[in-house]
Amino acid sequence: MPDPSSQYELVFCELKNRGKFPLAPALEEFRKNPPDMQYLLLKRHAQRNRLKIEAPTQDDKNHTTGGAVYSRQDERQDEVLLPPVETGDSETDSRPASVHIEAGGTDKALPMKQVCKKNAGNLFCDNRLFRLQGNRRNASLEAGVLDDDFRMDLPRYSPVYPSVADYLGVAYLRYIERMHAIGLSGATLSYSKFAGIFVVSQKDHSDFVARFETMFRFLKIDKKTMGVREAITMENDFSVQNCSMLSDRFVVCDSGKANYVFMAEAD
Repeated sequence: MPDPSSQYELVFCELKNRGKFPLAPALEEFRKNPPDMQYLLLKRHAQRNRLKIEAPTQDDKNHTTGGAVYSRQDERQDEVLLPPVETGDSETDSRPASVHIEAGGTDKALPMKQVCKKNAGNLFCDNRLFRLQGNRRNASLEAGVLDDDFRMDLPRYSPVYPSVADYLGVAYLRYIERMHAIGLSGATLSYSKFAGIFVVSQKDHSDFVARFETMFRFLKIDKKTMGVREAITMENDFSVQNCSMLSDRFVVCDSGKANYVFMAEAD
């Protein structure tokens, strides 16, 4: 393995040596990513293993090392939920404008919520109760959510968003809201995986919004005819340090093994 020459390469090598980054690319390929993408790929793994990692400075972001090569680490569990985009749907097949990832940056993670406390399988955040959400049977869902006209409706990226990270925060909230609506809060992607799919879609020039619309349509079809496992429990090593306040209504927690969704109790 070549000698590391930056803080991210040092973290990369340490994770590899510990066996905590099994699906990582070769170091030579990792170096081809811009600094903000290196940070995105490493951040969660470094935090879980208590390795110090700092977000890139603007000078770092302005320095690139060639074409980006993205690890598939964050996609490895997603393929069964994300069927190929069909090209016959005129409403979802329009291709978005190319997004310059280096300029917008995806390194801005969801804001961490440090005042949340675990209590009996739920969370208390700012003196409000947030209950852990599992999957739900169709009988408990609102009328019409499994109909064809109830769509994911992710927004498209545009210059109206100050950065790619701001866009992804809005889009991820919509994703969580829609998955909860159809009773699949216990089967959601983490924010890091969601953002990783967006990055890969830009590299592949595929339609991020259409991909999730197609996935949502298939999930609704399956939900109409297949049962779901409703029971959900926290892992023994669950930590609120992995939780983020997504909105006044939702808190999400990415343990690395599972993505937990908590919803605020109605006042």
